[in-house]
Amino acid sequence: MGTVTDRLLQLIETYIDRHGVVVWYDPQGHYSDVVTASSWPNTAVHRYQGSFFLLRHKIEPYLARDQVPRLIVYMDAARSTSARALAEVEAAGVVLEPGASDERDTALATIGCSALAGTLSPQALEEVLRNESLTLADLDRIAQGGGAVTGVLSLVFGASASPSDVALIFMADPDVDDAIIAKSAQGDLAALLREAFGLPEPASQSLSDLRTRFTRHVLLTDFRASLPDEMASEVLVTVPFPGAQWQVEACQRLAARWRDSVQHRAAYKTAAHQVEQDYSIHGLDLSWEAQGQAQTFPSIEALLLDRAERQILDGTYAEALALVEQRKNSFWNMDENALRWSLIRVLVSLLTGCTEVEEALKTQPRSAGEMITAYAQGAERDVEPWCVLDTLHRHMERLYAGPGSAPTLDQAVWKAREAYTTVMHRMAELFGDALAQTQFQVPEVAQQINIFREQVAPRVQKEKVAYLWMDALRFEMARELLAGFSEASRTTLIPALAAVPTLTLVGMAALLPGAERGLGLVEVGGQLASEVNGQPLRVRRERVEYLAQRGGYAVEFFTLADVLKPGRTVKERIGRAQLVVVTSQEIDQIAEQQPTYLARSVMDDLLIYIKRVLHNLAELGVGAFVIASDHGFLFGDELASDMLIDPPGEQTVKLTQRVWIGRGGATPPGCLRVKASDVGVGGDLQFVFPPGLASFKVRGGADPYCHGGLSLQELIVPVAIVQMTPTEVPLVQGAFSLIMERLRVTSRVFTIAVSYTVTGLFDVTSRRVRCTAQHRGEAVARAVAAAYGYDDRTGEVALEKDRVNYITLVMTKEMTQGPLTISLVDPETEAELARLENVEVEIAI
Repeated sequence: MGTVTDRLLQLIETYIDRHGVVVWYDPQGHYSDVVTASSWPNTAVHRYQGSFFLLRHKIEPYLARDQVPRLIVYMDAARSTSARALAEVEAAGVVLEPGASDERDTALATIGCSALAGTLSPQALEEVLRNESLTLADLDRIAQGGGAVTGVLSLVFGASASPSDVALIFMADPDVDDAIIAKSAQGDLAALLREAFGLPEPASQSLSDLRTRFTRHVLLTDFRASLPDEMASEVLVTVPFPGAQWQVEACQRLAARWRDSVQHRAAYKTAAHQVEQDYSIHGLDLSWEAQGQAQTFPSIEALLLDRAERQILDGTYAEALALVEQRKNSFWNMDENALRWSLIRVLVSLLTGCTEVEEALKTQPRSAGEMITAYAQGAERDVEPWCVLDTLHRHMERLYAGPGSAPTLDQAVWKAREAYTTVMHRMAELFGDALAQTQFQVPEVAQQINIFREQVAPRVQKEKVAYLWMDALRFEMARELLAGFSEASRTTLIPALAAVPTLTLVGMAALLPGAERGLGLVEVGGQLASEVNGQPLRVRRERVEYLAQRGGYAVEFFTLADVLKPGRTVKERIGRAQLVVVTSQEIDQIAEQQPTYLARSVMDDLLIYIKRVLHNLAELGVGAFVIASDHGFLFGDELASDMLIDPPGEQTVKLTQRVWIGRGGATPPGCLRVKASDVGVGGDLQFVFPPGLASFKVRGGADPYCHGGLSLQELIVPVAIVQMTPTEVPLVQGAFSLIMERLRVTSRVFTIAVSYTVTGLFDVTSRRVRCTAQHRGEAVARAVAAAYGYDDRTGEVALEKDRVNYITLVMTKEMTQGPLTISLVDPETEAELARLENVEVEIAI
């Protein structure tokens, strides 16, 4: 597509968005090929093919819908020849045709004039459009190669340079000044800027002064042109602006081109900051609606960020989300701004979801099984599962660790935390009550103790199986993990009710063969131990030995680290195994021993590691995967003092924030006491659980991360089944490039430009990638946003062919100096597509 064709397609898309139905008459057939070759998102296209009856038959179903359709009806004939056969369709939308009295005029000369203004001088443009024999393709070729500067300027900027090329190079690169002076081209340059862009007559022949004046002229013109007409006339009234509309549009296109230039983005940012300061743009009295369209200056972005956060505080979530959508492709939506906009989007989604779930909890009572269904799968059609709130909360806390503090942002996060805690507390109270009413019997839900018998054992009879024991892989995390697999992989996610209490030694034992016949919890030497078929199991080694002896298969055991980069010995062991068991303790260990921000980082990174492990094992012959977890967790805010409860006394065998295990003692008010036998666990111990999200007082104080209780987040564990085949190397050959303005990171949040170009025979218009940064082989930064195509579930980014994307990364590890390697990875094959090495980190403390 060329410049003129692109302008036409943009015009058509605008009318589809505004009116839904577009009736397009094209008597000369100028656009017939475009209609055939183009597609508009979610839009049906029907063209006249000699029969109005046939045409009406095709389009009538669209008009009968309750909602306005997205429909193009195209006729390569004049409107007068239709005998009003399409009058009903015309009334439902808008008519485009040559010679219309307003912007609906689709005459080739009108479209060409609008697209070529600023590329050609007015005289050249008039001469071109006078030639009625030219086609749309001819105008595209003229836009691409025509309009080149001539004379002395061509000697400096090149024979093929357009006025826009000259202007951009001149503004962004002062190094060209010597060449201009050497050819005495100052006067020619000033004349070109006056004619093509409406620059007032400069008072000085100094190139430095000319550059400053022209830069101000372009940026201020671009800014004022983005404002509504009634407001533009009242802003910067003392500043001279171009006298012709085509010159205004030329300045707008030049400013947009400057922003889109990878090579000159830094120069644009410097210039925009300076002009903004010189003209006090931040102090202009503009409506929020007017600011929402502007991209010229950075202060507008800061004001809009503040606006969106205030809308969250006011409870106008839809308006805040609309502002996020409006700014998602803004030039200033990068680095910390990108992180902040992403956080705002998550805050809106979390608060909206909390409101919906809170209302759902107020309606009719639900059984334990119904609550589990609502949590894991959604209570009704088109209603998201309640567990999505856990995902959003986890993302919110991760994103909030990145940007600098701002009062409105802090308040919005506090509001979201409070809303999430309130809903989770109420949800946990109701779920605990529902479990007690059914005496912990929920037959319609899968049981953790049956996972091996129902999901693992039948598969091992048919193929090599990998059984992943994931410590603290919460249900919502497994849901997010499976969302990142391609359609070539078959995935199933089953919610299972974990064994009570939800402690690691209980949950891991429940994943073993024989657990369905007898799982107990006993005291051995004053310490708590699980028991399967009468055999005490306290630590990983004992569980491994038990499975090796009782499984009945050739079993090999590995940690997650073993198979992330498997060596020769590991590969050989996998090759001879029927059942490959992979264990992971990263979440529990880090969350219980390290600062909160490190734990949240591990949770996100772990999903990437699991996916990589599955790909590695698939390459080594594993055909099926069963991913299971011992328990979930709570990971929220610090509890208030009124949420802390004194635990029972008497014989305490084990005490955690979420469960007391022992014998005797008084049950604290509001708490639930059950015998081990009441919950299907052997032994004579008793369990006491605090209500809702409350915790027992323990030595060292309450921890935001905890488990052991009766909330849905702790008790509902995932059973993820994945069947995949080794991924073949794609036939498409592509070249990927990573570009930074400077090979230096000076902030925890930074942006990198990424591009994708097809180099092989097969054309694939887009590719999904993952972008990370490593220091000495350890991942230290991850992508959190992109100019387009970012998937917050997987952290993957879409790259469109020949279109630069700007990916924002945030440091996930504390690091103030040292070299980084930034990598682009294929998320399916785990193959590295491109890398940028020796990026220096210089972050001031």
